[in-house]
Order: sequence, then C-alpha cells, then structure tokens
Amino acid sequence: TCGHALGGRWWSHFESWLYARRAAATRKGKKSSSIANADADPVTPDPELARHDPDLHRKLTASGMSEYDAKGVGMALQRATAAALAQIRRESASAASLDKKKVKLAEFAVGGGGGGGDVEDDTAPQHKKVKLTCGKVSVEVNSAHLQRLRVAFERFAPVVHRHRDDAFRRAAFACLARYSSQQGAHYKAGGMQASLPAPMFDALREHFGVAMELCASPLNARYRRFCSGHVDVDECFGSFGDCLKFEPDAGSFEVNPPFDPTFMAAVCGHMERLLANASGAMSFAVIVPRRPEDASWSKLTNSRYAVKRIDFEAGAHAYVPGGQHVRSARATPSAAATTLVLLQNEAGRGRWPATREAVDALRAGFASGLKKSLDDEDEDVDDDGAYLDGSGESDVTDDDGFGGVKGRGDGGGRVNGGAVVGSRWDFDDVRRLFWGAGSAGRWGK
Repeated sequence: TCGHALGGRWWSHFESWLYARRAAATRKGKKSSSIANADADPVTPDPELARHDPDLHRKLTASGMSEYDAKGVGMALQRATAAALAQIRRESASAASLDKKKVKLAEFAVGGGGGGGDVEDDTAPQHKKVKLTCGKVSVEVNSAHLQRLRVAFERFAPVVHRHRDDAFRRAAFACLARYSSQQGAHYKAGGMQASLPAPMFDALREHFGVAMELCASPLNARYRRFCSGHVDVDECFGSFGDCLKFEPDAGSFEVNPPFDPTFMAAVCGHMERLLANASGAMSFAVIVPRRPEDASWSKLTNSRYAVKRIDFEAGAHAYVPGGQHVRSARATPSAAATTLVLLQNEAGRGRWPATREAVDALRAGFASGLKKSLDDEDEDVDDDGAYLDGSGESDVTDDDGFGGVKGRGDGGGRVNGGAVVGSRWDFDDVRRLFWGAGSAGRWGK
C-alpha cells in the first residue's frame, strides 16, 4: 500500500506499524491483541484500528504524499487487514491441528566449503542453520539458537513432551513462525525485538542484581525465565507471559520494551504500581529511546520512583538485532540516543545503589558492541547445552534473583557472544562474507 513512499526500509516501518496498531487495541478498549483473548489475533491488528496510525500518516505526508492519498493508504490497510483475518479464520477452521502435523527438520551449512583459503571447521554450531517445515511453510533458525530452545523445552515443557522430538519440533516451529509474523515476516526485520549486548547484561546483574527480563522472547532472552508477548507459544520455553500481568512482590528486573509509545506508557504504569505494592526491595532498569517529545518518555523519566537517568548518545552504544536467531548476533551501533532509567523503591535504593562505579560499568557494557564483533567461533557448549563465555561460567544461574513468583524452573541455555577484538578482515573466510561485509571503518582496511 505504501512501501514505495517509505523507501528501501519499508519493512522496518511495517514492523513499527504492526506493533503500534496492536498496542492501540488496549488503549482504545478494543479487543486486546493479547493471546489471552481468544477472539483477538496475536499478530494481525483490528481492521478498525489499522485504518489510522498517526505515526504512519506523518511519515507518508513527510515523504510528499498528499493528505488524501495518505488517508487512502489507511483505508487500503484496513481492507487488507480484514481480508487477512478472514483468511486466517477460514484456514483455521479447515486446517488440521498442528499437533497432528509433522514438522520436518533439515540442517544445512552456511557459507561453508569451497571458498578457498583456510576455511574453518564446518561443524561449528554458529555456522549451521536449520529449516523447519510444516506443510508449505518453512522457517529458519541458527542451529545454536535451536539448541537453546531445545534446552529450555526440556526444562519447561509439560513432562510428557519434554523428550519427544516431534513435540519439540512443533513447538519450535510455532514459536519461530509467530515471531516472524509479528515482525512482518521480512528477513531483515526485528528492530522491535533488539536486545542488549552481553556485557551490558553482565553489568546489570553484577551491580543491580538483575536476573530477569520483562520484555524478551525465547529467541533473545538472557535469563532462563522471562516475560514475553506470546505465552501460548513461549511458555514451554520458560516464559511467564505478558509482563503487564506479571505480579512479583520483590526483585530486580531489566525492561527493554518494544519502542512503541503506547506500550511503553502501559509498562511504566505497571511498574509504578508494582513498586508501590512491593513487600521487599524492587528495582527496574528500563531502556527506552530518548524522545523528550513523547509523553511516555516524560512519564518514565519524571516518575516518583526514578532514582537515576543515564543517557547514551547515538553511535556510542549498540544493540543486538532482533533477528539474531536467523542472522549474526553481532551488535549494531544505535542510530538514535537511548535513555536508561532506574526505578526503585526505598528498599531497592538501599540494596542496589546507583554508584558511579555501577554507572560506569553500564556505559562500558552498552558500548561494548562498538569494539567487538560477536563471533560465535569462540563459544563453548557445555554438556547441558548451555553456552558458556570465556570464563567458563554460564550466564544462567540457579538464582532467578526475584521473589514472590511461583513455578520457577531450574535452568535454561543462552548463547553468549564471545568476542574477537581487533581482528582483520579475512577475504578467504567465506563465512565472514556470508554473515555480512561491514564497512572498512568497522572491519579495517
């Protein structure tokens, strides 16, 4: 409907539009996009809400489109969304249950062999990908991330399914298909699911006791338990479900929500209520874009529980892309400024103070992606499938770091990017060429 007006990165605008229209359902009192509501589709927005998105309208008119044509785009999106929902209903009514379908698995090498020069061992997990196929639909995932899903499935899935390969394949396919769909199904999408570099998580855990993310997915979660937006496909991998329904009474958490103002405002209100009712020390490290013009940003930074605000300038910090499970997990410099706000109750301030040392560690952790190429070649895998960093310690522990929550499991795997500092570009390494030839400024001449 409007990709031609938005330029080559239309897929990024499409992903933002999907998130914004789903979030608007809650604000407007429409059918919630939460999968807890059986009448709402977890991916496709309500057609009535699809008709007008203020941010998309602004982008279209800024590109030179007339007001009349921009409104026509909204009407076209409304029709397309209604048609998609109708198709979903038809196919859901006639299709066999996924439980009765077989999901085929095929592993293949990425960029291996026949490239000339000294090519590294093809058996390295990060250089293998897997295709999962159900009917006519296929999804791909890096072998390392699929192994991480398997480890989590064997811990959190129903006992009768934990060691059934067919059950795992169906669960993995459903999870991958869901996240691909909610991002717009473009292979470059995933900006709304970007995560922090591993050293940033390490700093948050060391200085603020963070042991859980409130806005993550089975594909990018740092810790074994997390909250996510799709509990129907995520629960068997360790998710507690919607963060807005998560009710801890103590603990320290990282919150890196999708950068949609409506959702960010809802999360801020939820955190303030939890802090007001907490029975013990509670802390939230909230990472959002620095947008002083947004009401959600002002609400967060001016919260009565805000004890520290740290601003990170554009280009001075990096995120790991949301598509890390299908592409490289290399951190990418942020093109926009970011704000970290520390929300704490009185007990939290005493237990996890925002000292100068802690703030410096956070700045160094967020900037680590600028200096390091997340190269999985240096990773090791322990016998349990958890990925270890160079220290030999897994970044998942038995201590979830929060209280007041029942049903905690006992483990999970995590791909933790090992780093190669200052490595030169190797034109004989076919894999490096496949995973993306960065600029000379990034890789060296």
